[in-house]
Amino acid sequence: MFQRILSRKFTLEIRIVHPHNWNVMTNTNKIIAALGIGMAAGAIAGLLFAPRKGAETREMLAQKGTKISGTIKEGFQEGQKKFNSLKDGLREGLNTINKKVEEVM
Repeated sequence: MFQRILSRKFTLEIRIVHPHNWNVMTNTNKIIAALGIGMAAGAIAGLLFAPRKGAETREMLAQKGTKISGTIKEGFQEGQKKFNSLKDGLREGLNTINKKVEEVM
Protein backbone atom coordinates (compact mmCIF):
# COMPACT_ATOMS: atom_id res chain seq x y z
CA MET A 1 0.00 0.00 0.00
CA PHE A 2 1.34 3.45 -0.84
CA GLN A 3 0.84 6.61 1.10
CA ARG A 4 1.26 9.89 -0.77
CA ILE A 5 2.34 13.04 1.01
CA LEU A 6 2.54 16.54 -0.46
CA SER A 7 5.16 18.76 1.12
CA ARG A 8 5.08 22.57 1.21
CA LYS A 9 7.10 22.76 -2.00
CA PHE A 10 4.47 20.62 -3.71
CA THR A 11 6.84 17.74 -4.27
CA LEU A 12 5.41 14.26 -4.13
CA GLU A 13 6.87 11.72 -1.73
CA ILE A 14 5.89 8.08 -1.81
CA ARG A 15 6.30 5.99 1.32
CA ILE A 16 5.81 2.26 1.33
CA VAL A 17 3.65 1.17 4.24
CA HIS A 18 3.54 -2.51 5.02
CA PRO A 19 -0.10 -3.46 5.72
CA HIS A 20 0.79 -6.40 7.95
CA ASN A 21 2.39 -4.12 10.57
CA TRP A 22 -0.97 -2.52 11.42
CA ASN A 23 -2.36 -5.56 13.24
CA VAL A 24 0.76 -7.15 14.70
CA MET A 25 -0.05 -6.30 18.31
CA THR A 26 -3.70 -7.20 18.04
CA ASN A 27 -2.87 -10.58 16.48
CA THR A 28 -0.29 -11.28 19.17
CA ASN A 29 -2.73 -10.35 21.91
CA LYS A 30 -5.38 -12.58 20.37
CA ILE A 31 -2.98 -15.53 20.24
CA ILE A 32 -1.89 -15.02 23.86
CA ALA A 33 -5.50 -14.73 25.01
CA ALA A 34 -6.48 -17.87 23.10
CA LEU A 35 -3.56 -19.81 24.61
CA GLY A 36 -4.51 -18.64 28.11
CA ILE A 37 -8.14 -19.61 27.65
CA GLY A 38 -7.13 -22.98 26.21
CA MET A 39 -4.81 -23.68 29.12
CA ALA A 40 -7.48 -22.73 31.66
CA ALA A 41 -10.08 -24.89 29.91
CA GLY A 42 -7.64 -27.81 29.79
CA ALA A 43 -6.84 -27.47 33.47
CA ILE A 44 -10.51 -27.38 34.42
CA ALA A 45 -11.31 -30.38 32.21
CA GLY A 46 -8.36 -32.26 33.68
CA LEU A 47 -9.59 -31.63 37.21
CA LEU A 48 -13.16 -32.59 36.35
CA PHE A 49 -12.19 -35.86 34.69
CA ALA A 50 -9.40 -36.76 37.09
CA PRO A 51 -9.36 -40.38 38.29
CA ARG A 52 -8.61 -39.32 41.89
CA LYS A 53 -10.93 -37.98 44.54
CA GLY A 54 -11.12 -34.23 45.10
CA ALA A 55 -9.17 -34.31 48.36
CA GLU A 56 -6.36 -36.33 46.78
CA THR A 57 -6.22 -34.00 43.79
CA ARG A 58 -6.08 -30.90 46.02
CA GLU A 59 -3.30 -32.46 48.10
CA MET A 60 -1.35 -33.34 44.98
CA LEU A 61 -1.79 -29.81 43.61
CA ALA A 62 -0.66 -28.32 46.94
CA GLN A 63 2.48 -30.50 46.93
CA LYS A 64 3.30 -29.58 43.35
CA GLY A 65 2.67 -25.91 44.10
CA THR A 66 5.05 -26.07 47.05
CA LYS A 67 7.67 -27.81 44.92
CA ILE A 68 7.33 -25.27 42.11
CA SER A 69 7.51 -22.32 44.50
CA GLY A 70 10.66 -23.80 46.05
CA THR A 71 12.21 -24.20 42.61
CA ILE A 72 11.34 -20.61 41.73
CA LYS A 73 12.84 -19.35 45.00
CA GLU A 74 16.04 -21.32 44.40
CA GLY A 75 16.30 -19.99 40.86
CA PHE A 76 15.74 -16.44 42.06
CA GLN A 77 18.39 -16.79 44.77
CA GLU A 78 20.85 -18.25 42.25
CA GLY A 79 20.12 -15.37 39.89
CA GLN A 80 20.69 -12.89 42.71
CA LYS A 81 24.06 -14.50 43.50
CA LYS A 82 25.12 -14.33 39.84
CA PHE A 83 23.97 -10.72 39.57
CA ASN A 84 25.85 -9.73 42.73
CA SER A 85 28.96 -11.52 41.48
CA LEU A 86 28.74 -9.70 38.14
CA LYS A 87 28.14 -6.39 39.93
CA ASP A 88 31.18 -6.92 42.16
CA GLY A 89 33.33 -7.84 39.16
CA LEU A 90 32.24 -4.71 37.31
CA ARG A 91 32.90 -2.58 40.38
CA GLU A 92 36.43 -4.03 40.71
CA GLY A 93 37.07 -3.44 37.01
CA LEU A 94 35.90 0.16 37.24
CA ASN A 95 38.09 0.73 40.31
CA THR A 96 41.08 -0.65 38.40
CA ILE A 97 40.35 1.64 35.46
CA ASN A 98 39.96 4.64 37.78
CA LYS A 99 43.32 3.90 39.41
CA LYS A 100 45.03 3.66 36.01
CA VAL A 101 43.46 6.93 34.88
CA GLU A 102 44.60 8.64 38.07
CA GLU A 103 48.15 7.30 37.54
CA VAL A 104 48.22 8.68 34.00
CA MET A 105 47.01 12.10 35.09
